[in-house]
Amino acid sequence: MKENTITNLITIILYIIILLLICLTIFFGVYVYNREYKNEKQEIIDIDTVNKKENIITTKLPEQDEEINVVSIKPQVEIQSNSNMSNSVDKFYYNQLDKYSKLIYDTLNNNKESLKTGIAKIELDKEIGELLKTEEGMSKIEGIFSIAINAFEYDNPEVFYIDASKMVLYYEMDSLGNCKTYIKDYEENNNYLIEGFNQKEDIDRATQQIETMIKELINNTNDLNNNYEKIKYIHDWIVENTKYDETLSRSNRNNIYGLLVEKNATCGGYAKTFKYIMDKLNINSIIVQGKAEQEETSEYHAWNYVQLDNEWYGIDCTWDDPIVRGISDEEKQIYYNYFLKGQNSFENHVRLDTFYGTDLKINYPEVSVKDY
Repeated sequence: MKENTITNLITIILYIIILLLICLTIFFGVYVYNREYKNEKQEIIDIDTVNKKENIITTKLPEQDEEINVVSIKPQVEIQSNSNMSNSVDKFYYNQLDKYSKLIYDTLNNNKESLKTGIAKIELDKEIGELLKTEEGMSKIEGIFSIAINAFEYDNPEVFYIDASKMVLYYEMDSLGNCKTYIKDYEENNNYLIEGFNQKEDIDRATQQIETMIKELINNTNDLNNNYEKIKYIHDWIVENTKYDETLSRSNRNNIYGLLVEKNATCGGYAKTFKYIMDKLNINSIIVQGKAEQEETSEYHAWNYVQLDNEWYGIDCTWDDPIVRGISDEEKQIYYNYFLKGQNSFENHVRLDTFYGTDLKINYPEVSVKDY
């Protein structure tokens, strides 16, 4: 009887061992399959075409390629306004976006510190992954990603350190069909920072330089009587202290660092800096994208709308800082041809009412007909 019990016990143990070996074999097989399958499914989405850098979307503001001379410009196109707006323009471009573009914008906004590293892999909301699994998801993602990152830069000029042409959107899908999406640096680049910045410490130093200068400017406006005087002071300071970058070669020509620290910028740098300082002064201002008309030429341009006494006016610091041959920086004067102007005085600035070449309409504030 005892021998039978021992024999049965040994048999049971052998069965258990065999069962465990079978389970381990199955587990190992599933692990290998998932790993290989996942690797096969991981792809980089360069928006239009996989792994083609030339199709990565840039987010640079429209540049003014031609020099600006002091000339009399004839009105050509009247600015049309879409609707009235409330006094608040917080996240102006964000408020124009659809659901999915807002999800990408929110992710960027919540990861500003991580973005400073230039190498952070930013995971997007799971709804973006669900969109990619739909029949039209892959074709839609181009416009969604482009619009979101451009809107983010227009609303947040303090994020001067990103070069979106070095960013890609990619996804990973596992064997169960779960899809995760990320923003990361393009493989051929070391990071997605503006050229000249390589790590977070570089960004922090640059930010400190900017904030020191902004603090001084804000302090200089404390004794001014009203918002008109503050707007004029900032307009004049920008014109007096900035040289227009005719070379179009400076890495930071299109951001606030280029204007405030390097003192060289193009229209994007002028417009972003003006908005950034207005934000600090709690004066409503937005960046406007469009084209500038000069005689028979038309070129992409950026300027601002600013709210004063419950009315909106156009202001273009770039064109009030014209390039005049034979005049030194010390001798140049400040112009007010594009300072607090209404529709009738801003007709050569033709804004683009659709968002970056898409059919998404921008709901601009109604601009005053008359000058301030």
